[in-house]
Amino acid sequence: MKRPANFRILIVLCSLYLFASQNSWAVEDTIIAVVNNDIITQRDLADYLESIHFQLQSEGKSESQINKIMEELKNDSVQNLIDDHIMINEADKVGLEIRKELIDQKLTNIQEKYASEKDFLDALLAQGSTISDLRKKISNQLKIKYLVEEMVKSKIFVNPQEVTDYYKSNFEHYQKPERFDLDSIYIRFTKSTDAAKAKANEAAALLNQGKDFAEVAKQYSESPSIGVLAKGEMLPAIEEAVMNLKEGTVSKPIAVANGIYIFKLKAKLPPETSSLEEVKNKIYDFLFQKKYKTGYFAWLNKLKKSAYIDIKQQ
Repeated sequence: MKRPANFRILIVLCSLYLFASQNSWAVEDTIIAVVNNDIITQRDLADYLESIHFQLQSEGKSESQINKIMEELKNDSVQNLIDDHIMINEADKVGLEIRKELIDQKLTNIQEKYASEKDFLDALLAQGSTISDLRKKISNQLKIKYLVEEMVKSKIFVNPQEVTDYYKSNFEHYQKPERFDLDSIYIRFTKSTDAAKAKANEAAALLNQGKDFAEVAKQYSESPSIGVLAKGEMLPAIEEAVMNLKEGTVSKPIAVANGIYIFKLKAKLPPETSSLEEVKNKIYDFLFQKKYKTGYFAWLNKLKKSAYIDIKQQ
């Protein structure tokens, strides 16, 4: 499955954390591909996949999300490594060099993820890597980044008329549904559900007595006011309660998975169409990414046609 170009560049940058794992050294180091004068080994592949797994973990993704991404990536991993080698070869051919200061900064950023310099160096040593190895990897990854920016991104242009034409052709996509401007009180189920219910009932009683919603929220709420929500963005129980409110009225306590809400409907905002001015930046970004994806793969495929590639196994 071919990934979007921006995902490929993200994967390249992910490997700034590329240390060979202890497990990868146990893999038989057989050659799996040859690219020009470079070889790609089974150890390189294990190293590459391990680095991406580490980066996804550091981003806080769940194990199920990580497993899904890794499963999708597994089929493309050898090809991605081949692509990386081709782009590094091209960067070297055109004489692209990375300033020492940039490498130093990236190295510092990685080192700062460890409690101490000793922990960082111990991790490198345990994983069979060195500072020199890491600096070389950082240099290569930055070469790819800057090469793509120079050869692809710098050549992309989206003119204002394209943005306007896209807006007119996709007018229906910019319809805003009915929205609800809400004040809210939220009480978490922390110690016990009974305690939270008792606290919510106290707040509701004060509101029924005519107390100011903002003052009651200040006293009882455990999160900021929820603000504007559109129809379809709310949990069914909340949406049903909110849609039956009149402006200025307050809901009964509504229990959800982690706590209890009380809402005040400040205003109902009718459906409307976003203006071109409101959405022009989003449209520009969409059209730019579309052109970038097309341009990236066209450029990369051109490089691949003139490269020597021999895939031994996958």
